[in-house]
Amino acid sequence: MKNLEAALKSLAIAHADLTNYKEIMELAQYLRESQKTLDFNGGYELPILPELPGVYYFEARFKFSTVTDLHEFGDRWGRIRAKTHDGTTPRYYPSRANHHLKALAAGEPIPLYLGKRESIADRITNHVESLLNSKTYALKLRARRQILNNVEVTYSYQIFDIPQMSYFGIGLIESELRKILNPILGKQ
Repeated sequence: MKNLEAALKSLAIAHADLTNYKEIMELAQYLRESQKTLDFNGGYELPILPELPGVYYFEARFKFSTVTDLHEFGDRWGRIRAKTHDGTTPRYYPSRANHHLKALAAGEPIPLYLGKRESIADRITNHVESLLNSKTYALKLRARRQILNNVEVTYSYQIFDIPQMSYFGIGLIESELRKILNPILGKQ
């Protein structure tokens, strides 16, 4: 029993390290500054991505600048609690979108989606390439091109070269990043 108690005390220290505000802010800044543009026109292909665990982040720069236009985008995308939503794409949250109105009005990118995965390559590819009829829960960006007509979508990621047993810690990091970035799509 004493070993379990000692392990729990060690976990408390690890939790504090993994949720350190300064470190999380630095990671959020890195994710925002290292964006790569996705081009849905023509034969654009994703570059080779790492098969390692990590967090990934999508941003959107809209060609419009009003809250009305943003909520119309959300209606076309699929709002939270919309009865017609199929449940296989992350939903739009107007309350979160309202936190980004100043950036929207200034023509700055706003947080679109944030996630974690054991393989960054697999998950970013799912979000970009999955078909609308795919049962995979994903953004399905290329298949939703008509909704993204006036939107520039970018992505970034941070990998962690860790043992698989440590993956649960990435969930803590992602949760703290959500508090800072507040993406307009997806579950919290």
